[in-house]
Amino acid sequence: GLGVCGSGRVNHPDDGFRLGEEARQSDLEALTLHVGWGYEDDSAAALLIEAVLEASGDLTNQVLQVDVRKDGQVQLERFALPAEDVDLP
Repeated sequence: GLGVCGSGRVNHPDDGFRLGEEARQSDLEALTLHVGWGYEDDSAAALLIEAVLEASGDLTNQVLQVDVRKDGQVQLERFALPAEDVDLP
């Protein structure tokens, strides 16, 4: 069947942790995040992206897609991959 996905906006580093926890509690298959408003300087944007990555936890068997839109907004999408039981080094 179809999985359940969610979306949200990260304007402050704490937003990434909050939305990540809400997604985990709701057992969402994917979460699309709009990160910032597109007016942030590089260091502020990096802080927001870093917060989202930290909130993502273990990215094993995950795809994290980062898109910078024409209006300057950064969009992050995380997808779980179907994975076989594999022993990683």
